[in-house]
Amino acid sequence: MQQSLTMKETWITLFRPFTPTLPRGIHPQAVNMWRVSTAIWAVVLAILILIADVLILLFALEADVEEFLPLRKGWALFPLWAKGLFVGEAAVFALWFFLSFFIAPPLRQARFRYELRENELEVESGIWTMERRLIPYARVQHVDLEQGPIARLYGLAEVVIATAAGSTSIPALSLQDAEKLRDLVAEKAGIADAF
Repeated sequence: MQQSLTMKETWITLFRPFTPTLPRGIHPQAVNMWRVSTAIWAVVLAILILIADVLILLFALEADVEEFLPLRKGWALFPLWAKGLFVGEAAVFALWFFLSFFIAPPLRQARFRYELRENELEVESGIWTMERRLIPYARVQHVDLEQGPIARLYGLAEVVIATAAGSTSIPALSLQDAEKLRDLVAEKAGIADAF
């Protein structure tokens, strides 16, 4: 018969510190790269939200554009539901930005680990839920090296390993390490002549 955990034991289990089990991690500059990416997405999202809010107000209140643009009356111009919409959007946006900018990047960087073994590659990742994947070299179809514009600024690259079951990526490696990993996985998979 299985014994149930006490409330204290449950909380300790849920929030215990993560201990990586695999030796290799990703580059520390990954944190800055992901933060820059988050800041860019935040600006784009804020502009889209602002445009949507203006359109909602104009159509919902059936008002003239001239009445809104100078905003002479300021905050008093908006009805209560619009004020609630603005405050709610701002709170959700601030929470998303805080989690995505300050919390997630260091956790993601610290918890992403991988190890090259004789016959397989093991990858461990996740922030809230940990995933462990074993990728046998015999199943690898191709290995790609990807580098977006923000990663290029930091000298980082991502190795994408494709199998028939899907693909797994190892992000934010230095360009030299990414090239070595790509070549090593391709060699072990027997597709090294493709480069």
